[in-house]
Amino acid sequence: MPKLNGWQVIEAIRHRTPRTPIVLVTAYTAPEIVRRAGEYGVPVVAKPFPIATLQAAIAEALTPSLPNRPSASGISPKGGHSSTIELA
Repeated sequence: MPKLNGWQVIEAIRHRTPRTPIVLVTAYTAPEIVRRAGEYGVPVVAKPFPIATLQAAIAEALTPSLPNRPSASGISPKGGHSSTIELA
C-alpha cells in the first residue's frame, strides 16, 4: 500500500466504523503480529491457505459475541486474543 501499512488501515477502519469485521491475511505470523492483531480483535490467516481456512476466519470475524470484538465505542480491548489459522 503506497501510503498506509496494514496496521494503519486496521486503525482507520476501527476508528471510522468500529464494528466492521476484519480478517488479516499475511505470510508473516510472528507472535508479535498475532498479538497485535488480537488487540484489534482481528483473526489472522496464514498464507498459503485453503478456501475453507479463509471461510472459517471470516465466520470468526462475523461472530459478534467473541470477547475480542471492539465495542460500539470503537475501542478494542487491549490484551484481547486472536486466532491464527494455518494450513494443517
